[in-house]
Amino acid sequence: MFDEKWFIDHFFRGRSGSRSVLLVRLDLIGDFTLWLDSAAAYRQIYPERKLVLCANRLWAELARQQPYWDEVIEVDVARLRADHMYGLKLMLSLYWRGFEIAIQPTYSREIAVDRLVRATVALERIGQEGDTSNLHATDKRITDTWYTRLIPVGAPQSMEIQKNAEFVRVLGASNFRSSVGRLIWSPPPTAFFHSDRPYVVLSPGASWLPKAWPAEKFAYLAQELYLKQNMRIVLCGAPADHAVCERIIRATMIPIDNLAGQTSLTQLLEVIAGASLVISNDSGNIHLAAALRIPSVCIVGGGHVSRFLPYIVDSEQDCVLPRVAVHHMECFGCGWQCKYPINAGDPVPCVSNIELSAVTALCRDALIGTPPSVRTVES
Repeated sequence: MFDEKWFIDHFFRGRSGSRSVLLVRLDLIGDFTLWLDSAAAYRQIYPERKLVLCANRLWAELARQQPYWDEVIEVDVARLRADHMYGLKLMLSLYWRGFEIAIQPTYSREIAVDRLVRATVALERIGQEGDTSNLHATDKRITDTWYTRLIPVGAPQSMEIQKNAEFVRVLGASNFRSSVGRLIWSPPPTAFFHSDRPYVVLSPGASWLPKAWPAEKFAYLAQELYLKQNMRIVLCGAPADHAVCERIIRATMIPIDNLAGQTSLTQLLEVIAGASLVISNDSGNIHLAAALRIPSVCIVGGGHVSRFLPYIVDSEQDCVLPRVAVHHMECFGCGWQCKYPINAGDPVPCVSNIELSAVTALCRDALIGTPPSVRTVES
């Protein structure tokens, strides 16, 4: 497992990619969107080389619409983790391509992705030194040997956009200044969603349910926006979020559109791009809104304090940064290993204690376009 010869090293290796750079980025849509800003720098760093992106199939089609690479290889990440034969075929495919440079720009690496970088046998295999959020310490000691160069970037809780910017500066884009990437996408030929009045998107789901603000508070917020701001309310999310969206609808007496689980990625982008405001837990939708330059409010707990929100960038020009509601506690930075007892289905205290009034005030300011003197409000 350490950096000795693998059996794959003895296979015939093609030369079609000998002047190519492979970027391996397989995390979720929010992470990809946060990375878009620094992704533009790889053209500057490697101007004469073909850039190939290994992309998560969940957003690979969207990646193909971005101008930063010449080719996108689509990867089924769930199969990569569980199906050894699928992983072996992919490793052989990357090995045969003969990439000269392979780069894994994710801070929190995982073994399945590191394996792909090692399989390329590229002369340069570069990654972030990273942490052990997605790796056991023993596995990290092993996978570290699969790289020819590991770059230490920032503190564990430094903002992700800043980490990405520092990484490309070390690689060669020395004058790079971080901002918020702009997402390029093609609307569907036939509109999926139409509204004859301004609307607000609420995204009440979360990748881990205890990170989700209570449905009852989302319901109160929806009523406030509908009755006092005259906004149409649209709920969005994954299929798993449909049930919590129905709870919100049952807790109100207003008309609400529930699109959770009914949108493709392109359709979701269409809905977000037409919104006056997006309100979300700490999830990918808040980053999509920022990349589409739509005002947003995010409800943020303390598991990964400061790493993903609030945004910290070198240049705010032509940006619409998310506003953030937070309830500070002394245990911030726990990595979502909450020390408090939590009943099944309940949020962690740092999320549940965020006051409705704090979120409402941020929403009101965002809707009237008030430039925020402070983007983070503590309840």
